[in-house]
Amino acid sequence: MPCYPTASYNTWHVGWCTGRVVARLLGFADPEAEGGGRIGIGTDAHVAAYASNQFQTQTGRRFNRITGLDPALPFFATPKLGPKLDPTDADFVDVLHTNPGVFGKIEPAGHVDFYVNGVTIQPFCSSHKNPPLCSHMLAAKLFSESINSDIGIWGSPCQSFFQLMFGWCSYSPSNPDNAVMGEHANQR
Repeated sequence: MPCYPTASYNTWHVGWCTGRVVARLLGFADPEAEGGGRIGIGTDAHVAAYASNQFQTQTGRRFNRITGLDPALPFFATPKLGPKLDPTDADFVDVLHTNPGVFGKIEPAGHVDFYVNGVTIQPFCSSHKNPPLCSHMLAAKLFSESINSDIGIWGSPCQSFFQLMFGWCSYSPSNPDNAVMGEHANQR
């Protein structure tokens, strides 16, 4: 905790450096090659956004994809789009929210946002010694599970976070608008 304020303040600098390095590395590749993808958890989700913006400054292209795993809320609660992950940061931004309102952002931050179980404390973490931190870190575990899943991790659409919080949205296997979460998310 004592280092978090400094780490969050420096996300722009780490992202700036990362974007420049990626641009240089891809500069040795085919000039027509697409921008890469980036996965980040917590503050690193915002680093990915800054990196993509710097990559675009250097190459004229954005990252193809950014996956934000429970993007950090503390010090990133602002209505401005620039200093945090948002849909303008890559061609496709998908976000897994596992601890909204504590360590993770509440508002949508991507083209598609998944609110896992629609709760702040994940059921798996309820008996953990630090349930909010466990819930926050669960985003990385869920994403890794999605990589090799034969059936995928599915969710149903909901019009707003508040409808979700009031229990007005629930998963229905027969909903034709269901979407797969994680590595194989539909980039429509």
